[in-house]
Amino acid sequence: MVGIALLQEARAAGLDVQAKGDRLVLRGPRSAESLATYMLEHKREVLALLAQQQHAEWNTALHKRLDALRTERDRLAARWNKGCDYLDALAARVGQDSPEYDKWFSVWLDVDAAYRAAEDRLACLELTREMRNAQ
Repeated sequence: MVGIALLQEARAAGLDVQAKGDRLVLRGPRSAESLATYMLEHKREVLALLAQQQHAEWNTALHKRLDALRTERDRLAARWNKGCDYLDALAARVGQDSPEYDKWFSVWLDVDAAYRAAEDRLACLELTREMRNAQ
């Protein structure tokens, strides 16, 4: 038995199962010694399974982070567009040389910087995902 069932049984028996490079590290109670010995005898398969689980967990976390960043970027894009519309209307009403326009332009610049930063973070994470999945 080598597979998810083995890892579940090991964890249920109180074993902490970790991969440290090419080493399989097992810690737990003496009562699980026979299970630990079995796992060490099938080290290569257990390490491969741990790597698969780690990759799946990493992908899940990455997708959650990407979804959150896309939501943030979309929120900022809406604020950016609304700010552009407001500045256009304000410029037509009071001109671009007015203190009121300068104040709102400063606010828009902050939104613009946040939007660009969100775009950069998103692009970086998407590139990381592509590179990791290509391995």
